[in-house]
Amino acid sequence: MFIYDREPERQRIRELLLAKRSFLIHGPVGVGKSLLLRHALHEIPSILHCGEYPSEDVLYRSVAHQLWMRREHSMVAAFRGENELDSAESSRLRHAGFEALRTGAYGVAIDPLPQPLPNNFTAAVGDIFAHGIAHLVTVARSCGESFRWMSSLAKDILDVVEITNFPPSTTVRFMDKLLERRALLSAENSSEFIGKVMELADGNPGAIVALLEMGNYPKYRSELINVGAVCGDFLDWKRAH
Repeated sequence: MFIYDREPERQRIRELLLAKRSFLIHGPVGVGKSLLLRHALHEIPSILHCGEYPSEDVLYRSVAHQLWMRREHSMVAAFRGENELDSAESSRLRHAGFEALRTGAYGVAIDPLPQPLPNNFTAAVGDIFAHGIAHLVTVARSCGESFRWMSSLAKDILDVVEITNFPPSTTVRFMDKLLERRALLSAENSSEFIGKVMELADGNPGAIVALLEMGNYPKYRSELINVGAVCGDFLDWKRAH
């Protein structure tokens, strides 16, 4: 998926990363939070990106693996290769990783932040923060609990970047761009279906992409798109998330 009409948000995230600020990116599922963060991280190798659904073990493994890939001395000295690294216990990864983090040169980005926040996970992040990471970036659906928790860790005032759904005018332009790029929807009732996409997606770019792609799945169409089936399955997915 490409980034569309998000220049202010993209620039704000980049500025905060370069300034080594701790901050929270929040917004609804599908709005593009992770896409914006990953795009910014390409040019900032000092951020260790935990991009799997995190647990205490996943967090330690992700940080350790990225430090090893950056050839940090304590990691290279502790592990002879990736096979040894992958099979190591969390306690060993934690110890070697903390040695590398003591320089204060790295930040950590956690995407997504689990909600509600598990106690063992928050303790692990606090552990890493206490051992030298310069700043923490998280991605979450909502601000409340995440903001309070991060504020308890960060030494400075915590910054927040909110990513919202598109307004109607931007939604129309985004859909036109998608239809142009992907040559989607040649069915006779495409106009009816596109109207339903506008209604259901409510300006959410991820929802727009998902609905338009569903309109081309064999499951939902022959000569016509089965608008009711697409909408029903989409609403079931939305309720589950």
